[in-house]
Formats: sequence, C-alpha cells, structure tokens
Amino acid sequence: MAFPAGIEPAAYSLGGCRSIQLSYENNRQEYYIFLNTIAIKIKPAIFVALGYALGYGKEMSNIHNTIKTSFSTKPLAERQADILAWLGDHKAHELTEIDLSDRNAFADAMIVCSAQSVRQAQALADGLADFCHERNFEFLGMEGYNQGQWILVDLNDIIVNIFQEQSRQLYRLEDLWQHTRDQAETGRALREENLS
Repeated sequence: MAFPAGIEPAAYSLGGCRSIQLSYENNRQEYYIFLNTIAIKIKPAIFVALGYALGYGKEMSNIHNTIKTSFSTKPLAERQADILAWLGDHKAHELTEIDLSDRNAFADAMIVCSAQSVRQAQALADGLADFCHERNFEFLGMEGYNQGQWILVDLNDIIVNIFQEQSRQLYRLEDLWQHTRDQAETGRALREENLS
C-alpha cells in the first residue's frame, strides 16, 4: 500500500490482523484494519476497544496518547457564530438559530439552514465536518447524508440541520421549537404567579 507524502504509518498487530494508523496534516487521525487485502476504516475508539477485546491492552497503551480527547474550549456563542459564518460563506440559505439552553433539551443550540440540491446539502455537511475537525470542535456524526433531504450534523451541544426546501417546509422545526418556547414561557409565568 502506498501512503501519500508526509504520512508515516505506525503498525499495531491485533490477533493476526495488521492495523495501520494514518496521521493527516489537518490533525485528523484515521485508523484502518487490514484483513488480507481488504481495508476497513474505523473510529479511534473502536480501534482501541477492539485491541482491548483481543487482549492487547498493554501493547496498545501508547495509542491513547495519539487519540485527541480534548476539544476546543471556545464558548458556545463563539463556536455557534463561527459555524453560522462558515455556513453563510458556503452558500447555505435561510440560516436560523434556535436557543435550546433553557429547555432542558439534548443540545444548547440548533442551527437550521437550507440547501438548493442534494449535492449542495452533502457538500455543506462534509465541509462542516472538516471545519469542525480543523477548529477542534466536537463532532459526533451525521444522519440522513445519503438521501440529502434532511442532514443532521451532531456537534454535541450544537445541532445543525441542513434541509432541502420541501423537507424544511414539511417538518417546520422552527415552528415546533418556537411552540415549545411559548409553552415553556407560559408554564414559567404560571409557576411564578402561583408562588406569589
């Protein structure tokens, strides 16, 4: 197997499998397991878990130092502003921010935007993943990429939804979350009224 210039492989042996770690210039680390002539790309955590499961824990202790576990300490508002600016620069349409911090939700913020084609939606999702890796923002994954009608990009405390216009009108996330905000504010007002 030929490696691109600037990449130095480090080999680990796992139960007869040959595994290669590739370190890229943009600080992303990608791990592969080679089974005969088949290369399988896996996440670093799976690579380590597989090594421990096969009984190679001590031999793999050095790999823990190569896996990036700390993420940017930039405040949420700054990360959100960076993501919004990046999406705007890359032609995402109708950008909307939704604050979820006061709702005991699964994230602190949500961004909703539109793309004009499946290809553009996928390019935005791919570019956003690369942007997050470059900036060391936490990136947990994405859903809906293959269909491209609604791609959800999970950045842990920020959720980015990239819609095709028809899907966005169908699901109307902004209206759904505004309705929950209105209900929360009504409930808060009633509680305060009952306390006084």
